[in-house]
Amino acid sequence: MSKPTFSTASLCVTDTLNLNSLIDDTNSSISGLPITYAWRGHGSAIFIELGKLRHRERKNHPKGEFSIMLDCEWRIENEKSIESGSYCDADVIEESLAMLTGDEVARIETLGCLHELVIVLKSGKKVVSFSNDIGDPEWCIFLQNGKFLGVRDGVVVSEHT
Repeated sequence: MSKPTFSTASLCVTDTLNLNSLIDDTNSSISGLPITYAWRGHGSAIFIELGKLRHRERKNHPKGEFSIMLDCEWRIENEKSIESGSYCDADVIEESLAMLTGDEVARIETLGCLHELVIVLKSGKKVVSFSNDIGDPEWCIFLQNGKFLGVRDGVVVSEHT
C-alpha cells in the first residue's frame, strides 16, 4: 500500500516538516476507519465519529475512537457536484450525514494557506471545511491520546483537550 498523501500550499506553511508529520501520523491512525456516526451540533457544526463507538453518560451522542468536528461552514462533495452543505435545510443535512455512515476515511488533507480540512472518503466523496469569518479555520480532529489537531494562528497544531 502506498503512503497516504496530502496537499498543502508549501509557500504558506512556516514548518512544513511539522505539518507533514502531524498529517502523516493522523492519516496512519484514521485511514481505513469507517464513519460509524455523524451528527449535527449547535449552529452549523457537524461531528463525524470514526471507528468503534462508546456511549457517554449524560451525552446525547456516542463518541468514536476518533472524532472530527467542523465548527464552521462545510460541504460534502462528490466528484461532480456539491451534495450538501452547512446552509442546506436541516432535513437535507441530516440525510447527507446519515449517508456518510459506513463510508471509510481514505485520508485527510489540508487545503490552502489557512489549512482548511478535507476528509477524503473511499467512496470518492469529500467533506470540506471552509470558514468565512475572521480568524482561523474552525475544525479539529480529536485523537485517542487526549490531544486534538486544529489550526491556531494559521498553523496546524496538536494540543491537549
